[in-house]
Amino acid sequence: MTGGEPPKNDVRNFENDLHSSIEFLDANHDTRKLTAIMASNQDAAFPEEHISATLSWKGDNSAQNAVYLAIQEQFRYWKQKWQYEEADEQSSEGQSTFNFHLMSTLAVAMDTYWFTESQQVQLFDWLRDMVSGAELEPLKLGNDKLATELSSTKKKIAMMEEKLETMMKYPQGSKSNTVNIPLMVCVVLLAVALGHIITLHAFSK
Repeated sequence: MTGGEPPKNDVRNFENDLHSSIEFLDANHDTRKLTAIMASNQDAAFPEEHISATLSWKGDNSAQNAVYLAIQEQFRYWKQKWQYEEADEQSSEGQSTFNFHLMSTLAVAMDTYWFTESQQVQLFDWLRDMVSGAELEPLKLGNDKLATELSSTKKKIAMMEEKLETMMKYPQGSKSNTVNIPLMVCVVLLAVALGHIITLHAFSK
């Protein structure tokens, strides 16, 4: 062994640890093992000298590309499934903090030199999307609530207008005027409330 080569045990240990961390990640959506390995090699290029090519990497990729693809799959899982699940469902699957762990993984990955320039750009975009999504979630919930209120108010106005139209067509003696005035006031007030909700709904988008 030359002076520049790492000990065989170091090669084997790193390669096995990296391989098992990716398999663990794929099976459990748990990024912490991979994050720890990347953090221990922070500010360093991908240690190709620690890869002996004795293990088969996912999709017959290189070890470096297998790491990138593993992270990519977890981002897709977050984007397409996790963020739409209820909190109870996430908790029952042991995934209640998955988003925070993945953001940590992406942040650590960006501090390494394991990835190509285009991969680094993509990692940054994924992290930005996750952070933006976390910030916009409260606004989304508020927007959904306003949309529900808007729909409910529209239905109430439609019912009041229908009732008012019926009473105008078929007045019941002298009492019709005293009944119609409060009803018209209710319709106007509901219309004002509807306009207010529509304004809030538009600004929250």
